[in-house]
Amino acid sequence: MPNEPIHWLSPLDKCDWCSTPFTKTPGAKMYDARSRQGPWGNFCPECFREQAGHLGTGHGQEYTCQADGRWLKTAG
Repeated sequence: MPNEPIHWLSPLDKCDWCSTPFTKTPGAKMYDARSRQGPWGNFCPECFREQAGHLGTGHGQEYTCQADGRWLKTAG
């Protein structure tokens, strides 16, 4: 059985680190990741690079906004 696509289902407003609003522009990225300090959060690309930086089990996942406005898991 092929893997089913995984979409972000929770409300998504802004980066938990810098408060930059997430835009539903196709191709936009959002990261659900563990910060270097320990807490998890939703990060914009810049904050992800600065505060987390790792993808994979126990580290984080990348989501990409699709044309329909849904966030599809694309890495991690």
